[in-house]
Amino acid sequence: MKNLLEAVSVPAEDQIKMAKIQLTDVARTWWLAEEENLGEDITWKQFSDSFYESFFPELARKDMEE
Repeated sequence: MKNLLEAVSVPAEDQIKMAKIQLTDVARTWWLAEEENLGEDITWKQFSDSFYESFFPELARKDMEE
């Protein structure tokens, strides 16, 4: 998603909005709750850190990095 947003030159301040409309089902429900917890001016790092923490166990993240 990050690569796509950069490829089409979506400004950093709009990247969360663009990613949000792609979320469905459980991910959409998760994000709506997360958005309330994080408040306004959410950064891409906050979004991606929270997403990975919620949907990918730490071991899976380490495997992805390798």
